[in-house]
Amino acid sequence: LVEVVLNKAGNHASRVRVLVDQVRPGTDESEWWYVPVSFQQDPYSLYMYYEVFAKVEEELEEHDHISVLLVPRIVHHPEHS
Repeated sequence: LVEVVLNKAGNHASRVRVLVDQVRPGTDESEWWYVPVSFQQDPYSLYMYYEVFAKVEEELEEHDHISVLLVPRIVHHPEHS
């Protein structure tokens, strides 16, 4: 479901990958799901990714009643290493 919403979120979201094997529920008392995502760092548009993540989290909460926290795992761009 997170991937579906990401795909609808815009250009930068198309480069984000959900790390499915690392998705986990929050603590026993929490209704949150921790969803690690991977994307290649672009220092000039990094803020756009965070805007997309906030938009996706909000949409999942409002429309699907699922609390999700997208946790970035940044892959450094080879040119900036």
